[in-house]
Amino acid sequence: MCIVILPLSSAAGLSLQPTTQAEPKAYAAPTKSPTPSPKEALAAQIDTDTEKLLALAEELKVELAKSSKNTLSLQAIKKANEVEKLAKSLKERLKRE
Repeated sequence: MCIVILPLSSAAGLSLQPTTQAEPKAYAAPTKSPTPSPKEALAAQIDTDTEKLLALAEELKVELAKSSKNTLSLQAIKKANEVEKLAKSLKERLKRE
């Protein structure tokens, strides 16, 4: 009769190292959702449209400076219409808010 003694770690794939108890993880508070609330989205849209209105008004000013005293270019008229439409839509949104 022959007895073979194998180390426990190699036979079962286990380590003889003492195991440490895992520390409990700290509870992380849920972060704010990435989607903004409707009110925040409306405020962001108003900011964007306000910046666009300012840019359009500056472009219109340049177009008007290019035209003569008694005539307006077609581009200037189109810019004026864009400014007017955007200003009206902003006014309506601000009334709702």
